[in-house]
Amino acid sequence: MEQTVAGCVCLVYSAFDYAVNRCVRSVGEAGFCVLRPSTTMEASLASKIPERVSKGRQSMGRIIVSASIENGLEPSFRIQSDALVDTSAAYLTLPAAWRERLGRLLRLDTVSVETATQAVVSGDICGPVLLRMGDFRPVLTEALFIEMEPAEGRYEPLIGTIPLEQAQAVVDMAEHRLAKFGHVDLKAA
Repeated sequence: MEQTVAGCVCLVYSAFDYAVNRCVRSVGEAGFCVLRPSTTMEASLASKIPERVSKGRQSMGRIIVSASIENGLEPSFRIQSDALVDTSAAYLTLPAAWRERLGRLLRLDTVSVETATQAVVSGDICGPVLLRMGDFRPVLTEALFIEMEPAEGRYEPLIGTIPLEQAQAVVDMAEHRLAKFGHVDLKAA
């Protein structure tokens, strides 16, 4: 999220950090200000965030949703799975091992992807796929297929910002869930 403070663009780690106005500003390169939560704020937040357990895994700050992913042209090819909402990812990101289970998809591009561990891997962007998440509007989107290692025998697909915006879903940080956004945002970022 970006905010303008004292004439510079500030990158904010979370809306809550900015809202409570307890951030320490440090000037980064190219005239950008980066807001970081202060140590006091981190300590006070840690005591207020409940420890969450999802299917036997500890998951503080994690939002897991039930998702149905199907081939947009051949609906008989469908996968039902829990998926992690990941606002640092752009695409619906699926394990490469699932690609054949979704039938024939059009490969649109092969891209280099930097993972959360800073590893750079190759991935295929394919589509169209239809994504359904709970009561949100189903969205026709693209999927990024990358090699993943299953954790505890299960893959953890990611739902990134593109399909979240398409479904008008936003992260409700106070309630630790996805919420319906009332309108489509057409403003420039």
